[in-house]
Amino acid sequence: MNQLMSVIETRVRDRLGILEDTLHAPPQASEERPAPPTPPRAAGPDHRAPTAPLLAQQAPRHIEHRALAASATRADVEARCEEARVYNLHAVSVHPGDVSLAATLLADTTAQVCALIDPLGAATSATRAFAAREAARLGADALDVTLLGGALRDLDYRAVCDDLRDVIAAAALVPTTVTLGSTDGDAALDARAITTACALARAAGATSVNLRAPHAPDALDAVSLMRAVVGDGVGVKVTTEPDSVEALKALYRAGASCVCAAQGPSLITHWAEQEAAERTSQGSPEPTPHNPTRASGA
Repeated sequence: MNQLMSVIETRVRDRLGILEDTLHAPPQASEERPAPPTPPRAAGPDHRAPTAPLLAQQAPRHIEHRALAASATRADVEARCEEARVYNLHAVSVHPGDVSLAATLLADTTAQVCALIDPLGAATSATRAFAAREAARLGADALDVTLLGGALRDLDYRAVCDDLRDVIAAAALVPTTVTLGSTDGDAALDARAITTACALARAAGATSVNLRAPHAPDALDAVSLMRAVVGDGVGVKVTTEPDSVEALKALYRAGASCVCAAQGPSLITHWAEQEAAERTSQGSPEPTPHNPTRASGA
């Protein structure tokens, strides 16, 4: 995999003009930044894609819930956190203003609080670094920041990499996921842009890379490419809404280590029901039933 990364980075530099020192130079000196008072409260998931066959009882640790609707209220955040507790989910993604509330609600669970920083990837580097530092101070266990999409399309790779390094440095001990962009609309990333963005995110020190995909089937090829570029040492997350258990499983088979989906709890319930039906049809004994209230998304 290291050899693959070397080939990819060489091709990116040769064909798109990435400079050697952009990918490998140490971060530029900047003002001293205070680190969060404590390390992240909970350990993240294995960055590798789950190995088949993945069982319903294992899936929750690879699912991130979210309360990111523009109209999300305090009650919505409380409901998503309660669902994360009941289903033993990996994390709940929230806006920075809800980090403190979510951290309090999830304090006695293993679920992480993931703060979404600048989802448009259009703020100044200083603003993004401040938001990352503040989210860490308020109790975020992980961050998700969108890379500077305009700079990526301008082929200004130094700006993209330096900005990500500043944000990651500001987050200190808090793991940072870099969202590359989306598979939808006029700003959709093609394979070349995804390869470049993954290489830059990895060089900057990202813990994971993420892609937003309105339609889960459209993300499969992109997820496979992301996994090939970053290898097993970096997580691959996809933010989408699978419409079935099979669609969710397909994302894991493609290489995703985490799926951020508002309907995750509902999918887990359906997955468990399918496994129970299969055991019944094969004459296997039923396990202790576990069927919490069906979840709704925000």
